[in-house]
Amino acid sequence: MDWFARILAFLPLLWLASFNLFVVPALWRGEAGRGGVFFPLAVIGGRRGWDPLTVAIPLFVAAIAWFFLRRRTPWLAATLILTHAFLGTVLALGRREWHVGTALLMLSLAAVGFHLLSAEARYARRVGQSFLLFAAPLAVLAGGSALFLTRSPRIFGLTSAFVLGPLLLPLLVGNFRPSAQALRPWPRYAIWLSLLALLLTAGGAQFLDRARQRQRRDNLAAELQKVPPASRLKSLHFQRGVNFTSEGWEGYHPAAAAKLLDLLKEHGVDAVALVPYGSMTRNSPSIRFDRELENSGTYVALANLAHARGMAVMLKPQIWGTDGSYPGDFAMLTEADRQAWFANYAQFVDEYAKLAERMGADLFCVGTEFKLLSRYEEEWRSLLARARLAYHGPLTYAATQGEEFEGIRFWDAVDYIGLNNYYPLPDTLDATAIAVRVGEVAKRYGKPVILPEVGFASVRQAHRAPWAEDGPVDTAQQARCYEAIFRAFYGQPWLRGMYWWKIGTDYRGGPSDGSFTPWGKPAMEVMKRWYRQPRE
Repeated sequence: MDWFARILAFLPLLWLASFNLFVVPALWRGEAGRGGVFFPLAVIGGRRGWDPLTVAIPLFVAAIAWFFLRRRTPWLAATLILTHAFLGTVLALGRREWHVGTALLMLSLAAVGFHLLSAEARYARRVGQSFLLFAAPLAVLAGGSALFLTRSPRIFGLTSAFVLGPLLLPLLVGNFRPSAQALRPWPRYAIWLSLLALLLTAGGAQFLDRARQRQRRDNLAAELQKVPPASRLKSLHFQRGVNFTSEGWEGYHPAAAAKLLDLLKEHGVDAVALVPYGSMTRNSPSIRFDRELENSGTYVALANLAHARGMAVMLKPQIWGTDGSYPGDFAMLTEADRQAWFANYAQFVDEYAKLAERMGADLFCVGTEFKLLSRYEEEWRSLLARARLAYHGPLTYAATQGEEFEGIRFWDAVDYIGLNNYYPLPDTLDATAIAVRVGEVAKRYGKPVILPEVGFASVRQAHRAPWAEDGPVDTAQQARCYEAIFRAFYGQPWLRGMYWWKIGTDYRGGPSDGSFTPWGKPAMEVMKRWYRQPRE
């Protein structure tokens, strides 16, 4: 039964590997509060995605295992290498921009681990048996479930990996013939001592995290009291805006946000969209509120800060898909689910409409890009009517470009027709034809138009898929796309404003950044030039 003991020992080794790769980088960088959430198969937390330590830690563990353990306890060395290589691969591929080189290095490291296992067994036959008996059925079960629940290839792959890895690796370890040498006492003790150290360290990290959270809440409460009240604008001017998003640990902290508002005003920005979030998965009618993260007091303070600077404020609550989806993917599969979703979303709208009134928002957006749900006209008319009971200002809805925007039938019930303008541009970058299509909708309903979102990532050929961030960094192309939109849209008589996506409170940007933000890039200068000149 030596193989069974090895499978039982796999769990603390997996915990150790996940702690090393998820939590140690956070501790190393002085971010103790970001690590240490326990799950049955692993410890999750800390820094997400690729990090230099994602490479360094598995290589260090592999070197120690190879030089000190491979002769006496090859199975232990192999399992340490395999668990770290497995989690390193997941981290390298589990983000929007894959680090393929890191993933290949981790797979090569896994080959070293399997080599240790094969040293005393018929490698090909054992692996073949394991695949047929265990890996293939589990892949179908886990992968099929993930695909059905999320319909997202990326989540499908990661979910399969998280289910298969912890189950398949110990099966492979146990499937090889046991070593003739008995397991010495010190490796056994090392396994459990490492688990104890993991528990103590992660527990300490959680304690520090709670203490820091309390301190942050106290500091925030003190800062909120310092912000003087300011009245909403008497009239809603043409909105030269940006989406002003909460990023990083400080988020919408008033003291930090005020400095960025001043910088934005210097660039001609006179309107900001504040974006609180709820969350859901695409096939579930449940909507979750994060009331601690989305502190209503910060929105009131931000509105006061903006109004004191003569800036308009749009409150634009959005729903974030925790399974990698976006609102356009949300489609309730049954009539009961659809009714439940609209009932839940009505509560979401009620809460933020009340907040919009409390903060004196100049504009309230009742929804964003529900491409598969906005077809239910009566439900949306009811939502708009409910919003008007709590909020006494103009309303809009932010539609996805194309079929949704041009096909919505409740535009007469809003004050501003809202287009999230991610229409692809032709290679000539002439957006005139797009402006004509938008103008036709405005004329049909006799309503002005705003762009609650418009933007391009800083990547090559961003004009072909403005909603994507994939490709080599090209900040000049982003600037050219900004120029094209301004030329076609800025002087249109039916346009009442535009909000570029996005500028975050963490000042993210710069010449090497490929994301949507124009901050620190040529596109920001294009925006400044157009925003600071009067409209014809």
